[in-house]
Amino acid sequence: MTSKEREIMEHATAWNHPTGRFYRNHFVTDPESTDGVVIRGLVERGLMEMSVSSDLSGGMPVFRVTEAGKEALAQP
Repeated sequence: MTSKEREIMEHATAWNHPTGRFYRNHFVTDPESTDGVVIRGLVERGLMEMSVSSDLSGGMPVFRVTEAGKEALAQP
């Protein structure tokens, strides 16, 4: 996992490494943005998934870290 991929997944989950807790699980971005391109790679590897867009997300998709992604974050 690259440092940028880890940064995105930590941000999506508000991951607190010392406690291993996840406080949320969402990341809203345009799939064509710089972050979106990174996230699409995470989706392809099963570490994140894409949910449908809504009015709350401004019509953009919402990405969530999968259980496999959370397990990957727990690795040093």
